Amino acid sequence: GVLFEVTAKRSILIQTFAVKHFGGNGFNFHVFTKSGSIGSSYSDASAWTKLGQASYGTLSSTLNNPVTLPSQNLSPVMLNAGETQSFYIACVGNYFRVHEESAGTVVENSDASIAAGLNKYPYDTLFHSSTQGLGSTKYMFQGKLIYSYGVEPPSASPSDIPSVVPSISTEPTFISKAPSDVPSLSVKPTGAPIDPTAQPTISTAPTVDPYKEATIQISIPSQLVLSGFQMPTSQVKINTVLTLLADTIKARASVKLNSNQRVKSVKILSINGVPFNGSSSRRLQDSALIEYEIILEEICSTSKCDDSQAVANALYQSVTQEMRASIDDGSLTTAIVQSAQASGADADALLSAAVESGDFGEVVTTIIGLLGDFYPDWSGGGYCLNDGNEPDYMKLNPSLWVYSTRSSCCTRYYSYAYNDCMGSDAVPSGKYYPDWDQNQESRCVSDGQEPDYMASNPTAWMYDSAEECCTRYYSWDLGACVTNSGGTAVESATRKWYVLDGEEKCVQDCEVNASEPTCGGLANPWDSLFASSSDCCSQKVSWVSLNVCDATSQGQTPTGSSKWYVDWDNMKCVMDCEGSSSCGGLAEPHYALHVNKAACCSTQLSWDTDCLGK
Repeated sequence: GVLFEVTAKRSILIQTFAVKHFGGNGFNFHVFTKSGSIGSSYSDASAWTKLGQASYGTLSSTLNNPVTLPSQNLSPVMLNAGETQSFYIACVGNYFRVHEESAGTVVENSDASIAAGLNKYPYDTLFHSSTQGLGSTKYMFQGKLIYSYGVEPPSASPSDIPSVVPSISTEPTFISKAPSDVPSLSVKPTGAPIDPTAQPTISTAPTVDPYKEATIQISIPSQLVLSGFQMPTSQVKINTVLTLLADTIKARASVKLNSNQRVKSVKILSINGVPFNGSSSRRLQDSALIEYEIILEEICSTSKCDDSQAVANALYQSVTQEMRASIDDGSLTTAIVQSAQASGADADALLSAAVESGDFGEVVTTIIGLLGDFYPDWSGGGYCLNDGNEPDYMKLNPSLWVYSTRSSCCTRYYSYAYNDCMGSDAVPSGKYYPDWDQNQESRCVSDGQEPDYMASNPTAWMYDSAEECCTRYYSWDLGACVTNSGGTAVESATRKWYVLDGEEKCVQDCEVNASEPTCGGLANPWDSLFASSSDCCSQKVSWVSLNVCDATSQGQTPTGSSKWYVDWDNMKCVMDCEGSSSCGGLAEPHYALHVNKAACCSTQLSWDTDCLGK
């Protein structure tokens, strides 16, 4: 395998690799990573984390070259600008292409650079002790690094700027214009201290989130057209503007909701048709079509949410009517401008903005239970959480970061620690997987201790039976694998026919045993199998007479065909048989056979007038 280093110039999410190869059979790719440079850890397996594995029975040297390792098999790696990550791509069982480079060679673009590193050879085991490239010659894999743009994590130091969205009141503020006619009468002069409460009040009941009950959730696909605003010149300002818009829309959509209803979130989806992911560097135009989604929730009136559609429709009507009214009367524009004024220079792009129009799509209704969406808790170390506290950059682009189930979140972000991520939700699959770690015998096990990358993707790695698992991973040692895995070789026998090496006969694919003399042992993966012994004989032992091969394969004594052929050594016609005076032995496959002696003499020895008497 090859070891190399990747350094990010901006935030990227490394998803997989495309690897060039020579074609052939038995490719088992393994990908490992570690933070920082390779250093002296090139043979220390404990210093590396396995991202995943991909296996191919056969690869063509012309088609599918380079082969892209399935991204669903590998855990992605996030790199921020300036960070270096080392990778080790190995292939057990076959070779892939690497080439020599001089020390210091770097392949790069505007997003990342790849530095040539070391080569492990031969490719028979992982972290082989033989290492090339420790001197001035380095090695680079031939292929591609496949990645997408990531989102820089929020700053660890919070901004001193207050919230960009002021509260919006539905009631006018009244300011008193005159002092009170009657002064208050107090037994204590102004400024005197107030007696503290003798006993503080302590609440013994925890705060309960009512939205953890059965809830109707609806989403409203929406859009609005903004005009007349000066476009931001930095990514920070773009993010501020869009966050401000989302929060202002959320506040306006919440105006007429009751205590059982709430706007869960407003998600900006795209600007002028370009998906917004929180890190877009494309400059917005002066007139922007903004597509967004309003997510609302309402607590069900019954435990089964029987009236969900009617409730969803009423909620949709209430919110969209309020939004249309605020667009038509200009109050949404006013709220946006006021929010921009309160936010300072980062939101000055909206100071002259105006909402020209808006539209709303059909409602999408979902009934949810006690759990919300799951997100990766990178800062807190809690794996995947559903507490609703995901960072804003995840809320702005939930399709990239957030998943509806813990399993899908753990698979996406923590496949290297899938069982730990699942915690109490982890359920042993009971399926068989290849026990590569013991490295002693061909074996599949179902002990529930499969590696995390297998547990996170059981369809790709695991099987319901030992036979299926052994066939997939140990086909060259199938019988032993099935036996080592707790099964019997009988389970893997097909009972079809194959030619026995070194002998002119065919045998059945089954364990050798005295009661079945036609069994020749389990066939090798490369053996051609046939439905009958005669098919096998005619295809694989064609130089032996079919009746001879067939009888021998069936454990019988060949008897010949009783037809006639010419014995050229003695210049006479003899019968295809053994034993009697008329028999000349069993005929070879190339002999011409005739139905009787007269036909043999007249056809092949016609000049011998005494042929019939011999």
